[in-house]
Amino acid sequence: MTSVPDDDSLKAALYGTVHIETIQAFETIDRMLKDYKEQIQAAMAEIEPKIAYCILCVRPETVYAKEPKSLEYQDPEYIRTVELLQYVEKISIAMDMITEWRDSIDVRGRKIGNAERSVRANLSGIVDADYKISINRFRKEGVA
Repeated sequence: MTSVPDDDSLKAALYGTVHIETIQAFETIDRMLKDYKEQIQAAMAEIEPKIAYCILCVRPETVYAKEPKSLEYQDPEYIRTVELLQYVEKISIAMDMITEWRDSIDVRGRKIGNAERSVRANLSGIVDADYKISINRFRKEGVA
């Protein structure tokens, strides 16, 4: 009976020599995402839902514009809600960017792991043996 390797062994095989670096980057990114989620939750707890709804329906440019818009209303509650919505939007963009970084780190680790396995397979002769097996299979079937 063959044993199934644990997750860490599978990740080490998947990422090769950059395994530790990749896992550490994942842990850092996961911590950052957790912190950002907590910041969003704290900001959303301060927002008055009715005011936020009105702002997003009537004047969404006050939240999403690149340049800060002058606020016609001097109501402190309105201004605070706009600031909090802008803050939440910026954090959401940062979270999207960090998630993309995580995906690219994963792809990089997998490419390095695949390249290392390819080199090991070529050096050990496994690739040649697999090639010969597949050619012999086709010859037996009458294809080649």
